[in-house]
Amino acid sequence: MTSDEIASELEAEGLDEAAAAEPGRTSAWSALEHRDFRLFWIGLVVSNIGTWMQQFGLGWLVVQLAIKDGVPQLAPFYLGLVGLSRALPGIAFGLFGGVVADRADRRRLLLVTQYLAISNQINIVEIVLISALNSIIFSFDAPTRQAMVPRLVDDKQLMSAIGLNSAAFNGATLVGPLVGGVLIIPFGVGGLMLINAISYLAIVAALLLMRPQPAIDYGPRLSLLESIKEGLSFIRGDPVLLWVVVLSIATALFTRP
Repeated sequence: MTSDEIASELEAEGLDEAAAAEPGRTSAWSALEHRDFRLFWIGLVVSNIGTWMQQFGLGWLVVQLAIKDGVPQLAPFYLGLVGLSRALPGIAFGLFGGVVADRADRRRLLLVTQYLAISNQINIVEIVLISALNSIIFSFDAPTRQAMVPRLVDDKQLMSAIGLNSAAFNGATLVGPLVGGVLIIPFGVGGLMLINAISYLAIVAALLLMRPQPAIDYGPRLSLLESIKEGLSFIRGDPVLLWVVVLSIATALFTRP
């Protein structure tokens, strides 16, 4: 046996030992082995990219409106106002959205929120009001998406699913504005809104193709306000979780575009 053959055999044995030592280890992409999660994730990627294309288009539209009104110096203020109109409703209604997501059929609730989102993408009557309304809808949509993920994969693939879910959102914040910047010249802001509306059809189609997920019986059901109170008490009792929430709110208010 040559030295190269010996080295190859030792390397193979080392890989086998590593696999035996970590039998529960899974690939970062392993969650995509599940058909329903794969459909859900692909629809999520397409929908998120469309959403961030629209966010870029709204920012562009706000600046153009300020210039058209003869007050270009107010463009930063307008942009901040639109951002605030997205952040505040999301924080306020996020409490209710999380409770509703825990109680409902996730697939059916997502279909409703996607339909509502589609109906608000084309006609911009007032940017601030539309941004606030979209934020309220997203307050119910986001917790439902997050609560649905553990129902679509095995426990050992949950971390893979959470990572892919996060990548679908964070990646879209980079890709969406980039694509929007390329397409806004030939298609205009209205074109970006239309593309975003079409992109929602991807997640709607994925949800329709997925198998319905029955609601889980968590025992005696509390009222809406009691559920919110219980959730807030749980957060206050965990310092780490409390700081995560505080930092998330600060990020939504001061850094997210």
